[in-house]
Amino acid sequence: MNLSGDSNPEYAACEIGYYRHHIDRNNEPLLQKNEHVCLMHKMDEVREVFEKANGRIHHELRKLMISFQSDFDEIKRKLLAN
Repeated sequence: MNLSGDSNPEYAACEIGYYRHHIDRNNEPLLQKNEHVCLMHKMDEVREVFEKANGRIHHELRKLMISFQSDFDEIKRKLLAN
C-alpha cells in the first residue's frame, strides 16, 4: 500500500522487508528461506566450535607433553648422576 500520501489508487507496494529482517529471541530470522539453509548455518556453527575446541585441546596437550619431557629429562639426569 502506498503510504506516501499519493492519491493514486493503482499504486500498491508490498512492504514485507521488515519481517524478513526481524529477528526472534534466538537470533534466527522469523521467515527462513528453507530448512536446508538453516541447517547448513547451524552445521557451520558447530564445525567452528569443534575446530576451536580442537585447537585448544591440541595446545594443552602440547604443553603437557613438553612438561612431561622436562620431567623425564630431569629424572634421567638424576639417575645418570648417581
